Amino acid sequence: MLPIIRLNVFLNKNSRIYHRLIILHLFCLSSLGVLGQNESPLTIALNKDCRFGVVNKDSEEILPFNYTKIETIPIGNDYLITAKDKTKFSYYLYQNQKLIPLNYPEVEKLNDRTLKVGDIGEYGAINTAGKGILLMNYYHIEPAGTTAMITQNANGYGVVDLDGQPILTNQYEQLNYWTMGGFWAYKNGLYQLFGAEGQTINDAIYDAIKIPKADFSVCGVRKEGKWAVITANNEVVVAFDYQGVQILNAGIIAVQDAAAKWQLMDLKGTKITDQLFDAVKPLADNRHLLVRLGAKKGIINQEGKLILPLNTVDIEYLGNNWVAIKREKEVRIFDLEQQQFLNDSFDAVHGAKRGQDWEGVLVQQARQWKWLAFKMATLSTHSYVNVSPMPSGEILVEGKDRELGVLNSKGTLILPMVYQAISPENGFFKVKKEGTDWFFVNKQNTIINCPLF
Repeated sequence: MLPIIRLNVFLNKNSRIYHRLIILHLFCLSSLGVLGQNESPLTIALNKDCRFGVVNKDSEEILPFNYTKIETIPIGNDYLITAKDKTKFSYYLYQNQKLIPLNYPEVEKLNDRTLKVGDIGEYGAINTAGKGILLMNYYHIEPAGTTAMITQNANGYGVVDLDGQPILTNQYEQLNYWTMGGFWAYKNGLYQLFGAEGQTINDAIYDAIKIPKADFSVCGVRKEGKWAVITANNEVVVAFDYQGVQILNAGIIAVQDAAAKWQLMDLKGTKITDQLFDAVKPLADNRHLLVRLGAKKGIINQEGKLILPLNTVDIEYLGNNWVAIKREKEVRIFDLEQQQFLNDSFDAVHGAKRGQDWEGVLVQQARQWKWLAFKMATLSTHSYVNVSPMPSGEILVEGKDRELGVLNSKGTLILPMVYQAISPENGFFKVKKEGTDWFFVNKQNTIINCPLF
C-alpha cells in the first residue's frame, strides 16, 4: 500500500526549467521515497506559478493547477485525491483513468472499498462505485479490519459490513475490534465477545479487557478482580489467578501475582523462565523485553533468555537491534542480534526519537560528535561540537568555528557547514549567512523563490 503523498516542493526561479511545467515524479522516487515499490499512475506536479496539479504518466493534466497542496492515497485500484486551495478542500476519486468529483465537505478512506463522507458530526459512507452504503446520520465511522466498520449513532455503537448490512446493531456503549477475535461489546459495565460475523462466542462476560496491539489470538480479561488470558474461542489459556496481565508484542504474556511480581509465558500459557521481575515492558523492536528487578535492568528475548544480564540502570533502544547501555562514565552499544557489545565506548549517544527512522546514531567521544552508521558500524570522518536532533528527523550540527549545517536521517550533510543560523519551517529551512538577510532553502539546499512561500 502506498503512503499518502505530501509534497510542498518549490524550485529556484532562476532554474532553467522553472518556466516549464515541473514534473516531480523523479524527485518523489529518489528524494522522498514516497512511492515505495509500486508505481503510481499519478504524479503531483508544480507549475511556474507555484500551483500544484496532477498529471498522468503521459504528462496529461488530470487535476488543474489551482491548488496549494495535494495529497493522494490509494483506494484499492483507485486513488483518493485531496486538493487544498486558500479557502477549502476538494476531493476527487481517480478511477479508470477518469477524475470523479466527490461533492462532500469531508472525505476519508475507510478501506479499499469504502469512503467516509459528510461533515462534523454527520457522516455516512459510499463505496468506490459511488453507491451509498450508510446514510449521513452517524456521529462516527471507523474501519474494523478490511471487512467491517464500527459506527456510532444516537442509539450507541454498532457494526456493519462493507455493504452497510448490520453485524451488531447500534446499542452498545463501546465497541472494540480485536483483529484475531472479533468484537468486544461493552454494555451496562460488562464486556462480551462476538465473532467477526456477529455471532455470540459464548455467554461469558468480563468487567475489563486488554486487547493485544499485535495480531495475536489471545486476549486479557478480568472477572471479579482477577485477570486471565483467553483465546478467540473464549477458552481460558491462563487461569483467573492474577492481579494484572500484559500481552506484549514480542509474543509474550506477562502476568502479575499477588506479590506484584511479573511472570513471563508464551502465548500458550507456558512459562518461558522461572525468573520473576518487578517490571516488564517491550523494546521498540517488538522482539525483546526490558525487565527490571530492583534498580537493575536487563533484556530478555522471546525464548526467555536474559541476553543482557540484570546489571545496569539505564537502557535505550537505538534501532537496528542496538541498545545504548549507560553506566557511570561511559555509554556502550549492545547488538541484540549478535548478543555482544561494539568495541568502542562513548561519552554520550543520541538515537532517533519515536516515529523517526535514522540509519545510524550520533555518538560523542572527547567532546566531539560523530555519526555512527548502522551498516558496518562505521564512524563518520566529520565531527561536530554540538548536535541537536529536530522533530522532522534531521539533525542541526555545529562546527568548531560556530558554523552550522544539517544532517539527514542517513547521516549525510544536506545543508553544508556555511550558515550562521538555521531554523526549520514547514519542511524547509530558513537560513542566514554572514552578511546576508534570511532566506529559504529546501532539503537539497536549493534557494526557494516562490510567491506562495
